[in-house]
Amino acid sequence: MMRTAQIAHIASVEGPAIFGGTMLEGAIGTAACAQLHSTLPDLQWGCQRFGPQLLVDGVAIGALRYEAFALCVPDNPGFGAILGPDPLAYHQRRQAA
Repeated sequence: MMRTAQIAHIASVEGPAIFGGTMLEGAIGTAACAQLHSTLPDLQWGCQRFGPQLLVDGVAIGALRYEAFALCVPDNPGFGAILGPDPLAYHQRRQAA
């Protein structure tokens, strides 16, 4: 994420239009990207954060909240997405015996 922030800030100074998009990220990645995108001075092409809506399952407990096609800022501290131990264990890669 740090490299993305550096590149986006350089681009905002140098002039190319910036788009803040996510696509295949789950709730945790999308929440982190939303936080990063909120620090950028100008997103000429806007943002799309619909990744969690495309996925059937994820490792976060609860879902991000969307209203009127916008991601709502969470009331809780942090990203607004909480890593769930049970979903994480279910999706853990296991070595074949």
